[in-house]
Amino acid sequence: MSFRPLDASAVKRSLVVHAEKRAHSLSKLAGVATPDATAIVYCEANFAQLDGKTANGLVRFSEKYKILSVIDSEKAGLDSGEVLDGKFNNIPVCCNLDDALAKAGTVPQYFIFGMAPATGMLSIHERGLILEAIGHGMNIVNGLHEFLNEDPVFVAACAANKVKIIDVRSPRPKKELRMFSGRISKVSCPRIAVLGTDCAIGKRTTATILTRALNALGIKTVMVGTGQTGLI
Repeated sequence: MSFRPLDASAVKRSLVVHAEKRAHSLSKLAGVATPDATAIVYCEANFAQLDGKTANGLVRFSEKYKILSVIDSEKAGLDSGEVLDGKFNNIPVCCNLDDALAKAGTVPQYFIFGMAPATGMLSIHERGLILEAIGHGMNIVNGLHEFLNEDPVFVAACAANKVKIIDVRSPRPKKELRMFSGRISKVSCPRIAVLGTDCAIGKRTTATILTRALNALGIKTVMVGTGQTGLI
């Protein structure tokens, strides 16, 4: 008897589709609200790549944001779901901010920086683009190690346009920090730790699929995110 090796990508796509169908069905029955905060995700030259993991994750599933489009000029004109998983999701990939705004038909509430570059910093072009988004009246979601709320240029632009910047990685004020208390030992429900030996290898994606599939089966489950995409 011969055995054919599993196609890992096909298995992943199957799990994603199954979890989405079951979760969608359960949400309709339970009357769960869908995300209503509209957003554009910026992922130039990195969508469906390792450094585009934040955009990839948000396009697949977001509890908080309704993703209207992804910006990546190298894949402009394509459907983001088809690019990622071979399944259309009607979220277009646009060539630039103007294109994304035109397709949205209105100004989305949020502009999400959807990449995780090794530098953790914005390029000069990216700084200008975020300032342009602010000028349109969009709030900014930033998952980089560079905190834009500490930059006087961005602070002034936000004040002038009455928007805000969410620096996802920014730590709490020191007065709110505390030592490890051990309270986790009092949590009696089952816990599943999803670990990995490197970045961008599917830890959050795996946790998301498990969470949605378990909830679809009627097992109340929450995911506790620790990385930028999970926190966003």
